[in-house]
Amino acid sequence: MKKKVFLLSSLCLILIVSIFAWFSFKTNHTYTLSPDAYNQPMGTQINPIFGKVSVYSEYDTNLVFTDVDTKETFEIGYLTRGLNETIILRRNHFYTIEANGPITISIVNLRIP
Repeated sequence: MKKKVFLLSSLCLILIVSIFAWFSFKTNHTYTLSPDAYNQPMGTQINPIFGKVSVYSEYDTNLVFTDVDTKETFEIGYLTRGLNETIILRRNHFYTIEANGPITISIVNLRIP
């Protein structure tokens, strides 16, 4: 009986620690990017960690991701205010982002050239 209680409590503890670690990881890899005051494109480059990038905007905007090396473009098209969109990009590639307003992207690494 004690063995079952110990096993169950250990599993609960592992689950709680795993959930905390995931939220911490996601928070540390979520960024808000915005164009400058003169509406110049963002100079920041992103690198998807898992290949999926979640994008959120509080403004209606068009989004275009451009691969830095191959110049291939990936487009979400029209992103409606307040909605999350997910796009699948290749891992270990850097992308520039073109958007009309500030956007929040998650689970990426940033590179400022």
